[in-house]
Amino acid sequence: MTLRPFTFISAERLCPQVASVDQMDPAIPGRVTIHPAGSIAHQPPRYAFDDDDLMAPGQVSEAPINLRAHTADHSSTFLATLPGAVVEKFAAFPTPANTFHVFADEGVAVAEAFHNRTSHEFVSRLMGECLTVPASGGGPSLAVPVVDWAEPDLTVAEPCLLMSSRFIHHNYYHWLFEGLTRFWCREHLPDFDSLTLILPSGDLRPFHTGVLERMGLRNRLMVLNRRLTRFERLWFPSFLDPGTVTPRQVAWLRRLMFSVFPAAAAPARRRRIYVSRCDAKARIVSNEAEVMARLEPLGFTMIVPGRMSLEQQVAAFAGAEMVVAPHGAANASIAFCPPGTPFIELVPAGNRSALYWMQANVGGLPYGRLVCAEDRPGVSMIADPVRLAHMVQQAVKDC
Repeated sequence: MTLRPFTFISAERLCPQVASVDQMDPAIPGRVTIHPAGSIAHQPPRYAFDDDDLMAPGQVSEAPINLRAHTADHSSTFLATLPGAVVEKFAAFPTPANTFHVFADEGVAVAEAFHNRTSHEFVSRLMGECLTVPASGGGPSLAVPVVDWAEPDLTVAEPCLLMSSRFIHHNYYHWLFEGLTRFWCREHLPDFDSLTLILPSGDLRPFHTGVLERMGLRNRLMVLNRRLTRFERLWFPSFLDPGTVTPRQVAWLRRLMFSVFPAAAAPARRRRIYVSRCDAKARIVSNEAEVMARLEPLGFTMIVPGRMSLEQQVAAFAGAEMVVAPHGAANASIAFCPPGTPFIELVPAGNRSALYWMQANVGGLPYGRLVCAEDRPGVSMIADPVRLAHMVQQAVKDC
């Protein structure tokens, strides 16, 4: 084996542009742009307290996000062909991420395997796939990505489609927005059903199978079970909107889920829901009983998404009149709320993520953020019931 340096670049830069999908051949590098790059100007939260600084951490090497005024850029959406690409699957990882790199040649790893622009840098450092090199002139040392290169254990000749991303095999949000939405390419590939779909793991959970079984897929599935696999003919779809959350993603998810779960699209009644993480390991609300004592008189019902089927989750959010929830992956389901549904997020003080603020904005949901002190940092938080009730009463006016 040999250590070789590599650089993350976009498949958009590697593959020549062609006019249409009909002109693409999986044995020849090519790319068709389906949606152009753009940007989204996000609105500040509708409900917030004056002592909230309305700041959120950026990605690994990005500046903090100001929720008062933030414009998010997103890359183009494209379908590429990467003949001869080598996929490296990481066999060991601190979390069950099924993370992988896509090498278009021996020195380049395709960045679109990771939704956030800096995720690939983080994963390489975490995996130890970096060498520390002193900078010229005595500056700070640089981390240079390297791969322990070897001839791939398997070469696959049949046309394949890589339909995966980091963390989608154990996280509901990542599955919905980064894995499932790659199926946008099904609408643009006439021979989609004949392609073999490549997944990093065969360990699918109910939130995977709940929708895949309803989609009527006839494709053969192939699971990456080797560290290095070469694909002679590889189709590679980018994210639907790489780098941020956009209205296009939300609209696509709503169309898909309401087509496979038609009953969820027309709830018999709407109700106010509180989303509990009582079955989770992090971002638990320690004083949940006290919170519910305040919310129940205001018409709220508690749900625990981890104990619900995918169809039940879609139906619960599609029928929501208002949602109150601690920060967590289940909040991806606000994509199914009707526009105008107020969404109030309980945000731990140590992790003031802007993710669901952005998703609420692009979905047309009035957003509120209640910052909560952490009694066990990284594990649990305490929500102020009086403040929460006050915020809910503000939001009632928008129901």
